[in-house]
Amino acid sequence: MNQVAFNILKKAYSQYQNSGSLRHSIILSGNTDDILNSIQALQKEGYIERIVQTELEIAFDLSTIGIEYMASNQEAF
Repeated sequence: MNQVAFNILKKAYSQYQNSGSLRHSIILSGNTDDILNSIQALQKEGYIERIVQTELEIAFDLSTIGIEYMASNQEAF
């Protein structure tokens, strides 16, 4: 997992811990290629699901696999 993907997953997990919500969103700005590629990789690996993208935002749900991964690897990077 690359640094961008890990940071996305870490932020989603932190929000989940604080609110209990599986839904997380990211405002897209500037060069979004790294973000979009990382989102696709996270979905492919099963860490996130139910992705919805608009022109300015991308939202997704943290999966059970993503929660378990972050619970074990919060300090990986």
